[in-house]
Amino acid sequence: LRRLVRSQPLWTPARRMLARVQLERGKLAEAEEQLRAATQFEPRNGEAYADLGWFLAVYTDRRDEALAAFTKALQYAPGLRDHLASADSLQPVREEDTRFRELLNSTTQTGGDSLE
Repeated sequence: LRRLVRSQPLWTPARRMLARVQLERGKLAEAEEQLRAATQFEPRNGEAYADLGWFLAVYTDRRDEALAAFTKALQYAPGLRDHLASADSLQPVREEDTRFRELLNSTTQTGGDSLE
């Protein structure tokens, strides 16, 4: 995967896959670097922002950054709402952070329109 990222640095699916491998190996800084690069190279990719938000919510205590990433994820890919609302790994965030619940509710009420 690293060779693929080096040869095709703008291909965000490879960066997201590499980030998952790095997470499995406990390389959090490297995983975050790849996830951030994915959002920079493809700034309208909601799935890339969802991955970044998930990483920040689950592996760090940077909830403000996670919420910002989830907001962009839903702005560019409103269909991710159901996944974010039901992902087991995000259960603690949904329970502890009212802002996250409000974000999910706002997309439901607006029918998934942009969250600007």
